Amino acid sequence: MAKKRNPSKQHYINTAWLALKQRGFESRAGFCARWERQTGRAAGFPASIVPDGLPTARARFAWYQARGYALRAGTRPQPGDIVFKVRPVDGKAGHEGIMLTVDLVGENSSAHVGDTDREARGVRPIRAFPSCRVVRLPFGS
Repeated sequence: MAKKRNPSKQHYINTAWLALKQRGFESRAGFCARWERQTGRAAGFPASIVPDGLPTARARFAWYQARGYALRAGTRPQPGDIVFKVRPVDGKAGHEGIMLTVDLVGENSSAHVGDTDREARGVRPIRAFPSCRVVRLPFGS
């Protein structure tokens, strides 16, 4: 049996765009880590690369970092990267999203919840993440 390949970067980005609007992906505010996991798994990453059971951005970043997927601090994110917003209070990851373009981050965030709309998924410019850490997954071709 042939080993399943990881998804391509473009497939992952396309899945993230779909995950912003499609039913079945987390849409409640406060669940950025769950949305990122659901997106990665829907794109085709196995649990050995996009893990289950880590409910916070902080726990997910630590997991990715321990496996060598986190890049050096100060690395400029590229489309397909997972970006973790660094909290100025303690320097730890406090929120995460997926780079959709060189300027836009797809995310699940309370920043998108309106007065009449409970939807928390949306996009923000990368400048909304003034200090961030970058995770680059091992994409297939």
